[in-house]
Amino acid sequence: MKKWMVASLFFCFHLMGCSNNDITRGEPPKAMIQIEKKSYDTKLGSYCWDGTCADSAGSVDLLRGKPPIKVKPNEEVKFLINHEPKPNEIHVKKNNNGNETEVFVKNNHFRAPKEKGIYYFDYGVWWMDEKEEHLSQGDANYAFVLEVTSDSREDNREYIKNAWAYVNENGWEETASKDWENAKVEKRVVNDDYVLTDKNFLNKEVLVVIFQEAEKVVSGAPTILVDPKTSRVIGYLPIE
Repeated sequence: MKKWMVASLFFCFHLMGCSNNDITRGEPPKAMIQIEKKSYDTKLGSYCWDGTCADSAGSVDLLRGKPPIKVKPNEEVKFLINHEPKPNEIHVKKNNNGNETEVFVKNNHFRAPKEKGIYYFDYGVWWMDEKEEHLSQGDANYAFVLEVTSDSREDNREYIKNAWAYVNENGWEETASKDWENAKVEKRVVNDDYVLTDKNFLNKEVLVVIFQEAEKVVSGAPTILVDPKTSRVIGYLPIE
């Protein structure tokens, strides 16, 4: 990433020559990212602006110790720069555990990675002269870090599916709502109130699957206990 930043400065100095036309003085404009209508600041890195060039570390070093912005897998991220004219060339790279790859950007939007993890992004923009080829009016690099967290509904799907199968095996399906796929999943410490198929889970934290009660029933389906590591059913809470 350091090479990419230095290359930007070299490109500005030696290949194009930076023009000052239509560019405001001072530092480059502020850049932000938008996720679900909420905006977040980015960190300014290397730039060439108004005849001044500054070098900076890449996003990993620049944002070391900074809390990441949490996003869902494949969530849409939008770039925002409140400045006219807008940059007309954009390159984005992401770094995950030292593995650096180019990010596809369309209309200032891109998708967060699908895999869970922490990703550092370098967002490079250029204001290229529209009349003279290879002439830059300015460029800037911005850094931000995203943490892709799991979608809880996806993670819980296997627990709910196995719990529902257990409910059906025991003939309790009529006591629960047909909307069983939207059951609640919570953490709970097992006590003597539960009927266990494996006594080793007594006094340990497990997951419980709670199905919504069906209409016009005296009592709902039992709460089902699930091993969070294997997703297998390990007991239930009897209905009083």
